[in-house]
Amino acid sequence: MIKLYEIYNFIYTDDLGQEINKDATIGGLFDCLLLRRSVYNYIGVHDSVVRERLFQYIANCTGSHYNDIYSLWSTNH
Repeated sequence: MIKLYEIYNFIYTDDLGQEINKDATIGGLFDCLLLRRSVYNYIGVHDSVVRERLFQYIANCTGSHYNDIYSLWSTNH
C-alpha cells in the first residue's frame, strides 16, 4: 500500500510533508472520503495545499478528475 508520507515527500520538498501521518495510505484516504471521515485528521496535516495535492494524486491514480475527488470531500463539510 502506498504511504502518503512517502509519495508526498518524493514529489514535493516542502516541510509540510514531514507532518503527514506515516501510517496513512492512499487507500485509507480514499476510504475517508467515501465514509465521510475527517481527511485532515487522517493525514495528520491541517493544510489545504497538502490536501489538494493528495487529492490530485488520488485523481491521477484512479483516472478521475480532481473535481470528482474534491466533490466527495466537499459534500462532507
